[in-house]
Amino acid sequence: EENRKANYIARNFDLDGLKSMGFIKSKTDFKAIEERIIKFFKIPSIFDYDTYVAQPLFNKGKRSDHDLMNKFWIKSAYSNLEEINNPNDFDAEELKKLVPKIRPYSRLEKNGLLTVVRALYIVGVTVIVQKHVPKTSVKGATFIVNGKPCIIITDYYDRYDLLWFTLFHEICHILYDMEDLKRNRYHLTGYSDLLLLNEDRANHFARTMLFSDEKMDFILPNIGNPFVVSKYAEDNSVHESIIYGFYLYDNGDKSRTLYPKYKKYLISSEIATKPIKMNAWTTEDPTEEIKKIVELISN
Repeated sequence: EENRKANYIARNFDLDGLKSMGFIKSKTDFKAIEERIIKFFKIPSIFDYDTYVAQPLFNKGKRSDHDLMNKFWIKSAYSNLEEINNPNDFDAEELKKLVPKIRPYSRLEKNGLLTVVRALYIVGVTVIVQKHVPKTSVKGATFIVNGKPCIIITDYYDRYDLLWFTLFHEICHILYDMEDLKRNRYHLTGYSDLLLLNEDRANHFARTMLFSDEKMDFILPNIGNPFVVSKYAEDNSVHESIIYGFYLYDNGDKSRTLYPKYKKYLISSEIATKPIKMNAWTTEDPTEEIKKIVELISN
């Protein structure tokens, strides 16, 4: 029986990845690994890992270490969101009213995101920020938990401008793809879209809500003048790093040569996410970490 459990763990978990992120302390102590997984996911036995928690959508066949880490990330995220269990009813109409009011909070580097997260929580949308997990490339994700939409943003790029872009991108999926999300329970941004959701629409929505193409065309002749860009950002209630981020993106291959000149304007997302970033993977009791986050975003 112990060999059967050890074999199951070896086949279903990337032990190198779990150790590097601090989830387990040893790759060979299978008894300790089993206990850690059971306690974290609150499942009856190790063999319930596949059936008790959200089942990721991956192509069949031999799974890579990346698939195993993605699977673990999805299951742990879903489990955490279930425990948060936002008590507020989801109100799509209130969300629509709230969305146009979000952009100005990007200018408040330390507390703007937290303020927005609290407002979204009230209309039934839970938002949490998580540390990037090794061997994954998830920038953001939308989950449906207990019938309500939830957003997870990671620090994959550690860029303040992309933090806000990802938030609006995921909000777009909630506004336009709820029925598909309800059927499939989650969607990952940054992976081939198994749900066939409209990523271009979500990107366009995020771009428009933050800084439209028309505004970019207007500031473009003065993009090299930081004073003018700063003033224009202030006039349009948006953080200047978002303007520079879009400018680099629009320049595609040329952005590599432009990046050294503008990177000083692309500040770290840590300034906004530090108070609300959740890392339940390294704590003995993840429930305590979740309680802290709930207390923070519900007040």
